[in-house]
Amino acid sequence: MQKKVEEYLAKAAAADKALKDDILVKIGLCEREYSKDGQYSLTYNKKDEQVNGWYREVPMEVSDEEWQAILAAYMKGEQTGGVSAPPVTNSRASIIKAFAIIALVLGIGLGIRAGSEYSKWTGEFGFNLALPFFVAGFVSWLILMATSDVLRLLQEISNNTRK
Repeated sequence: MQKKVEEYLAKAAAADKALKDDILVKIGLCEREYSKDGQYSLTYNKKDEQVNGWYREVPMEVSDEEWQAILAAYMKGEQTGGVSAPPVTNSRASIIKAFAIIALVLGIGLGIRAGSEYSKWTGEFGFNLALPFFVAGFVSWLILMATSDVLRLLQEISNNTRK
């Protein structure tokens, strides 16, 4: 076999092993290997509060037949949504989103109320009086919705890294 072909096959085998290890760890088919000195390192980067030590997740050894079955189930789960733990939701994001909607409704409502009060004296809707309420409600809504989305996205990232 040519040298370049051998090098390519060796790289492909290493990539396959890395993918296999990643999938096994992601679906929880792994064991904890604790740091011998109990210290943090780039390799031992997960903290176990009960043992008060640092560990890394080492994939379990599986046979080729087991790996093929695991891979088929994993790919099926990836395509159909799989049977995984339900994602953790962030209740703070939902509460902030509710406050955003309330701020928008209050801004519009108070603006309409201020404009209609002006119309009692002049006979026409006081848009100049209503506009600051509309703008304040919209800006509050925008900021709170953005904050809610940031929290939701951070939770989604956290859920994806936990698997």
